[in-house]
Amino acid sequence: MESINIFGWELEIDPTATAQDYAAGESGFPEKCGCLYCRNFIAARHLAYPEPFIRLLSRLGVPQNREFDVTAWREAEPGVILYDGIFYFVGRIVSGPEKLFMNHDGSPYQGEPQTADFSMWFGRPSELEPDSSESSGWEELSFTTRVPVVLTEEDILCDRKPPEDMIEFFPWLKDESQKLWKTFTGYDSPRQEGSWKSGLRDNEITKYEREMGFTFPEIYRTFLKSMNGTNKKTIVDWYHIYEDWSETPSIKVDPGYYCFPRDLKKVKKILDRVCELYRIDRSQLDQNKIPQIMPILEDRFLVMNRCETNPVLALMGNVMVPYADSLNQFLLWDIFGEGLQQPNLPSIKVKFWLDK
Repeated sequence: MESINIFGWELEIDPTATAQDYAAGESGFPEKCGCLYCRNFIAARHLAYPEPFIRLLSRLGVPQNREFDVTAWREAEPGVILYDGIFYFVGRIVSGPEKLFMNHDGSPYQGEPQTADFSMWFGRPSELEPDSSESSGWEELSFTTRVPVVLTEEDILCDRKPPEDMIEFFPWLKDESQKLWKTFTGYDSPRQEGSWKSGLRDNEITKYEREMGFTFPEIYRTFLKSMNGTNKKTIVDWYHIYEDWSETPSIKVDPGYYCFPRDLKKVKKILDRVCELYRIDRSQLDQNKIPQIMPILEDRFLVMNRCETNPVLALMGNVMVPYADSLNQFLLWDIFGEGLQQPNLPSIKVKFWLDK
């Protein structure tokens, strides 16, 4: 063992033993997992770690692409995913600070902990241990990091080819999404566990419009003719399955894509809540020529009128942000991109809702 002092921690390390144990393994956790979030982490790994942390890994004898565990906590903000993970090394923690925060350029971070680019800390191993290890004296090096979404539409669709014509697109989406959902089991299905309900007839859509008090754009009418929400409650807060890290599941569920008339009261309640947040009554939207918005899933809203296009907005905290430039792009990224915001969005302007 050799003694080192780094970032305020006093450690005893055996980089040779650590390197030997890592050499016996095959790959890091993201490569083994292969889910969409891990594929994004692999593609953006070169952006995940500040240079001082990479030098630390080298000093410990740890390959930087051999994470023992990586967990994605969905988007910390549009286009950025928060990950945490673990490396192991042979050694002993003598003393040191609780946690260190830094920017991605390696400079010290001085702001609020929850908005830091990167944080790291040492600790005693949990019940998890490196599968390949035959050594004793393992310690844990943990991290959190903000990583940009670098996946493209081709990455999330794989070999799927969505039709450009919207009349053909929605039946294609219905078929392909239900094929995908059939492969989900248990908590592997973060957003959808069911299938689409049958579409609405023209007279039913007209009734829906009367209930909402505004006319639907053609794109949304075409969507509703193909599918009218999903038929099972779904896990939407899958990354908070365990409340306070207890063993008792605490699962937030939602009807998934909203269905008429099943979710009419919920849809109206959501709109009332958003209008209250923006300090305006729903009846004042038309009076002030403000675009009507329609909840379609969780806190995702389709802009229905008074806009050059029909983008999708997301309520993040107390503010609306652009999430997709069209309904079809939103559906592709929500279903096949596991809820990610459409990357590289063009400039989207929506009166009032994006002015805050």
